[in-house]
Amino acid sequence: MKYLPRDLSTLGQTAKSALLVLCGLAGFARGHFAGQGCILTFHGLRRADSPPGVLDSGLHLPVDLFRQICARLAMRYHVMPLSEMARKVSQGQSLPEHAVALNFDDGYASNYELAWPVLKEFGLPATIFLTTGFVDEGRPLWFHEADLAMTCQGASTRRLVRALRRLKTLPEEQMRAEVAGLVSEAGGLGELPEVLRPLTWQQAREMQAGGLVGFGGPTHTHPHPSPRTGGWERGGGGDKRGR
Repeated sequence: MKYLPRDLSTLGQTAKSALLVLCGLAGFARGHFAGQGCILTFHGLRRADSPPGVLDSGLHLPVDLFRQICARLAMRYHVMPLSEMARKVSQGQSLPEHAVALNFDDGYASNYELAWPVLKEFGLPATIFLTTGFVDEGRPLWFHEADLAMTCQGASTRRLVRALRRLKTLPEEQMRAEVAGLVSEAGGLGELPEVLRPLTWQQAREMQAGGLVGFGGPTHTHPHPSPRTGGWERGGGGDKRGR
């Protein structure tokens, strides 16, 4: 993030993706990387009048902003399923001009409640990568826990960003222990904010049956960067993808 202005350095990847599309920088990138596809990754959405309840609100775009992004994508880009983009690339086929794939990570209820209606409005396909432990058990993921604990303690967003960066450098067991310590210091997490509610399997089945939304290889726990391997480790599905 050292190339970003200071006031943008604490934004989540979702917010940065939104800015790229809306300010036209994605078009600049297209001109310099002709023939290559672009993948925009989102997490959750939130209603404009709903307080996020978390420090890392950049992971949960206001739905009105997401609708603006989709409107622009529908007008100027060729939005295609990630599976189709990957197949064409693996087979050495050319991608359509201005090819874009939309992803959602983790599996938030807002993917169904807020994102899906917008995707249907503009006819845009998307892929959701579920973290099944989150969906099955409704338990916060490790970075949710760190965020909620530090929110309870009145920490700043910048402090959370620094803490998450450090936690990602630790071995899995040590990272989990430190997050548990943060939760203990905060006296627990309380009720999950609306933005952190997970999808239900019924919602996932309904979206899949609708035809526009597909689901990528599920994993049981969210990836954690391993200093031993230099990559991302995911339990369950064996998928290695960054956050």
